[in-house]
Amino acid sequence: MREKAVVIYLLMVRLMALTALFALLAALPSPAEETGDAVNDPAITAGEIMSHIKYLSSDGLEGRETGTAGSEAAARYIERIFEESGIGPAGDGGTYFQKFPISPKIGLGKSNYFYISIKGKKEGLMPGVDYAPLGITENGLRAGELVFAGYGISAPELGYDNYRGLDTRGKIVLALRYAPPGLDRRGRYYEYSSLRYKIATAMEKGARAVIFTTPTTRSEEEDITSAALDTPPAVRGMQAIIVRRDVAEEILEASGNSLGDLEEALAGEEGSPLPLAGTRAEIKTELVRGRDSASNVVGYIEGRDPKVRGQVIVIGAHYDHLGRRAYEGTTDDIYNGADDNASGVAGLLELAEYFASAGGRPRRSLVFAAFSGEEKGTLGSTYFVANRGRAPGRIVAMVNLDMIGRLRWNSLAVFGWTSWPAWRPLADAACSSAGLEANYGVMAPGPSDESAFEMNGIPAVTLSTGVHGDYHTPYDEWTKINPDGAAAVLRAAAALVDYLASAGEAGEFPGDAFAGDGLSGDGVYIGALPDYSGGGPGVTLLGVVEDSPAAQAGLETGDRVVTVSGKEISGIEDYVRAVKGLHPGERIQVIAERQGRPVSASLVPGKR
Repeated sequence: MREKAVVIYLLMVRLMALTALFALLAALPSPAEETGDAVNDPAITAGEIMSHIKYLSSDGLEGRETGTAGSEAAARYIERIFEESGIGPAGDGGTYFQKFPISPKIGLGKSNYFYISIKGKKEGLMPGVDYAPLGITENGLRAGELVFAGYGISAPELGYDNYRGLDTRGKIVLALRYAPPGLDRRGRYYEYSSLRYKIATAMEKGARAVIFTTPTTRSEEEDITSAALDTPPAVRGMQAIIVRRDVAEEILEASGNSLGDLEEALAGEEGSPLPLAGTRAEIKTELVRGRDSASNVVGYIEGRDPKVRGQVIVIGAHYDHLGRRAYEGTTDDIYNGADDNASGVAGLLELAEYFASAGGRPRRSLVFAAFSGEEKGTLGSTYFVANRGRAPGRIVAMVNLDMIGRLRWNSLAVFGWTSWPAWRPLADAACSSAGLEANYGVMAPGPSDESAFEMNGIPAVTLSTGVHGDYHTPYDEWTKINPDGAAAVLRAAAALVDYLASAGEAGEFPGDAFAGDGLSGDGVYIGALPDYSGGGPGVTLLGVVEDSPAAQAGLETGDRVVTVSGKEISGIEDYVRAVKGLHPGERIQVIAERQGRPVSASLVPGKR
């Protein structure tokens, strides 16, 4: 029965893939179709705002998720408007694009199957239901006899080796996830409990593949595919999957063993070798990996005053959204993100046209930055700030536009305003000039891309018309946009930026008050850029600045930090909290994983 289900599944996958491809080609609109001639007006107009929003939130862009074709199409559109507006490129290599690394999105391909043969009886399992390949796995076909290797831990130095006496050469290892009960968190086996370590160990022992299952002491995930695919990039030469517990129990019971009894025996001892006589597995894996990089789109207008043109005002907005996913109560699975944040990008483009066509350039220089990766943890803006040494000047202030399309009661929210005492009087004056009232919401650090600047000592605010019931749902459509309200918001934003760029003298901005790149805590500098989008446990380093404290300690790009100063890092929140608690010059121990192996680094944070 399961074998028949597998065949049906494969046919359905091929059919859905072809259907999706034809639908995408038919639905993808061109910028010209969506915007018409409206984008040529240098003034801030409601019609032009709507033209930009309609294209950016169209179904053809499929929700603009970071790293997808729809996101790239949006980036190309922004590039074209920047170029037509007359603002220069400020990205990599004389282009408008600033690339940054992301964790690639991984999905199941067309050809995935898993067959188990127990004493001559062959049974097929359904991918995504009975099992799922790990995102860490390599594509290809593996077949061989099965052996059970306990928790997959080989630590003879601790007196615990599940592989002792077990011949795994050319075979497929069945192993438990995690570590023995009571010893898996901060215990002596913690460093050996990661899937990456267990896969690397199996490779060293000559295994062809690894099948993981969940111990009876742990709860199984409802969505086994998401749990399996949410793992780091591939380990060369190895395949690994997670199977449902009932499948593993069926395999073990055929050899006269009980999973529960085996776990109990493994809790205090390393266990005995357990070949699974007469049991074979055949695994075919095909994973489709998305892009491993995304791009900010960055334009530049040089200031006219030689005394202050080296000071840069950044105007930003994120152009990514959530892509496609199911939503209860509707068959519409495209999160178009008209307000969040096609409206902010439309505002960014309007301001770029407005300032590029103004009678005279402002005194200070302007950078217009459309960020990607905000929905995954302000990835683009964090990278932009970490690499601000490449910017055409010193960043002194930042104005962010996020969700400006649903103005109500003429009230404009200002987030992050406590990052600089001058924000409040300046925002009051700017809003008043546009007939709006400033409403001071979240203090610094704010909830959007401005936080990346604030965390690095740069005054920044976000202008927003606020959250609504359609936030992060497929119902955030362009038909609900208030274009006249958005135009009023942009008139206020233009007045604010104009003041920042034209008034005052050199040296009165506190922005960019310290040197160095990378995430820093209060008064400390590390020089490592964490992956805000990755799943735990641990946090992957997307970049390590040369000669920084992190580099001097031996940390490298791709390392996965699991403890800082003895504190377990389960995710990005733990990491940020740990970094904020550090002190300059105070040596700390950092434990990271590198290609499945634990790495210990002695790090001395610098003073920022």
